[in-house]
Amino acid sequence: MQRTIGFGCTAFTAIVLSSVISKPVAADAAASAYLGMVERLIMVQWNALPKSKGLKVTLRFNLAGNGSVSLVRVEKGSGDASFDDSAVQAVRRASPFPPPPKSFPIGDIRMVLEPTQPAPPKRADQEI
Repeated sequence: MQRTIGFGCTAFTAIVLSSVISKPVAADAAASAYLGMVERLIMVQWNALPKSKGLKVTLRFNLAGNGSVSLVRVEKGSGDASFDDSAVQAVRRASPFPPPPKSFPIGDIRMVLEPTQPAPPKRADQEI
């Protein structure tokens, strides 16, 4: 399943693949809604670097049936270790997620994060 969403002034593309079935997640309504919610939760926590346009990182993690996440790691880096680490930390901070619907694969998940425009710098008076 591939979706592009906007959050504030940052948009990114997330592609979620289950390594067990080696194909994109089925695009049913429940799975699509769940992916959108996971994307929003990650974006709230992701402090993407201002110069992240054009970077893409593939993360891999284990998603349990209760929504907990473990073994978050970079499968394919962007070439910018700070960017990659910021994506890993965002997933860790955003989890646990609510339990996924039955149509959403659990287990080993691959997620590609690719900002399509840079995040605005945080103002001094803005809470993190």
